Amino acid sequence: MSQFIKDYNLFKLKYISSLIFLVTNLVFYTFAISHLDFFKSLFTLVVVLSVVNFLICFNSNSFFFEKFFTFYMWTGFVFFYYLHVIFFNQEYTFNIGTFDFSNKIHLKELYLVLVFLNLGILISIFLSRKFFKINYILSYYKLNSFFEKKTNLLIYFIIFIVISVFLINYRFKLFDYYYFSQPRYNFFTDSFLKWFFLFGFTSLMCIFLNLKLIKKKLTKFYYIIYIQEFLFYISILSRGCIFNSLAIFFASIAKNYVKYKYSLKFFAVTLFFLVFLFSANFFILIDERKSNNIENIEKYRGFSNLLMHDYLENNFVNIKYVENQKKEIFLSQQNNEQKKENFLQSFKKKILRLILIVKNRIFGIDSLMAVVSYEKKGFDLLKLSIQENSNPGVSSFFDQLRLQNDKEELTNNVTLPSIVGFLYYSGSYLFILISIILIMLFCNLFEKLNIYFNNNIYLSAIIGQMLAYRLWHFGYAPINSYKILLSLLCTILLCYALTNAMVKLNIIKK
Repeated sequence: MSQFIKDYNLFKLKYISSLIFLVTNLVFYTFAISHLDFFKSLFTLVVVLSVVNFLICFNSNSFFFEKFFTFYMWTGFVFFYYLHVIFFNQEYTFNIGTFDFSNKIHLKELYLVLVFLNLGILISIFLSRKFFKINYILSYYKLNSFFEKKTNLLIYFIIFIVISVFLINYRFKLFDYYYFSQPRYNFFTDSFLKWFFLFGFTSLMCIFLNLKLIKKKLTKFYYIIYIQEFLFYISILSRGCIFNSLAIFFASIAKNYVKYKYSLKFFAVTLFFLVFLFSANFFILIDERKSNNIENIEKYRGFSNLLMHDYLENNFVNIKYVENQKKEIFLSQQNNEQKKENFLQSFKKKILRLILIVKNRIFGIDSLMAVVSYEKKGFDLLKLSIQENSNPGVSSFFDQLRLQNDKEELTNNVTLPSIVGFLYYSGSYLFILISIILIMLFCNLFEKLNIYFNNNIYLSAIIGQMLAYRLWHFGYAPINSYKILLSLLCTILLCYALTNAMVKLNIIKK
């Protein structure tokens, strides 16, 4: 009872957050169910299972991967469906194949896939608690007396590094968003840059977060990381700064909320700060990324016209197509100049664009609809999809399936089926159930390894978030997933090695 009283504020925070989540679902569900004509009970089961899965993971001592994965699955397959049923009359941004909302067979199959997905998640949650114990121990590592007195200097040094890296990459674009599709350097250099900017630097910062620090200085480290994520993602022209920041935020609450007696005010202010950074990240990049991908590659890679011509030919892009794209951009720029909008009008349009981009970036059930409606599902199709290789500028395996087109076409964009749609290439509910259980157990093993080597809850949150995000955005050249798995494993070992090296050098001590 005394421990419950001690942890009352943390429980209160969880209960308030859970209540908000439940009320939100109840409101959206009430409106959505009134728009559905068939299988209302099956849809209700999907909602209940998805909500229960997240609430179990959110309120219990669960793996961070489970927390993020259940939330992403709810976002992509329940919340996304709510929005389109209630507000968009089931009109999706991307093609949904031949899926027919009036076809009872299609709808039943869609809901059953989601039922088996959530049953697999639920079973995995209980199996993980049986086979993997989450046994973080109190960390007694701290800076030695010399560095402890110089903590502010250490903070200033880290700020200097963050700003320097931001300015260098912003100016010279050593790595940016468009290198995801077309690397610039050799394999090892590209791999390091991708790791460093996407989560490597933040992972190394987790070593300092895990030290025994006074509340005031630890809070400074939190905000440095939030700003660092914001600056780094601006420099690489990406709008994804919110994800790693939220991972650190949730880990800070899980580890230190009771210990440092953080208040609900701290929770609210910090969350608002993260949302503010995310919004600022969008507004800063909205003009930087206003052209299409081909124009931006030319702009940020610095290709001359001749080199761009060769580059596009090597990537199967038709030059006439590119010229048409450039004409459209030129006409669009002319129209924008003629409008002469004032600041308020421009700001309102950016807000609307932010909402639309966030809506379009949330995906899941629309991709699953395309797979459900595809008639040639089977393990042969799944085997064929596994053989896909990355081929920038050309439509992906899933895009061909989504568009019911067996031919490779020129494209600036690649859409994804998510792990659920990918597994359902097989056409088997049982395969989804078993695969989700095994995949979740495997991903939880990474956090277990990190607990064994580093006992670092912040690094676990980063690892869990990266794995969950990858599964949500799964399906393009799936064999390349070994890269993210290998990089996460190397990160765990690198943090372990650096921690031990700092102990031997007497930088930190027990």
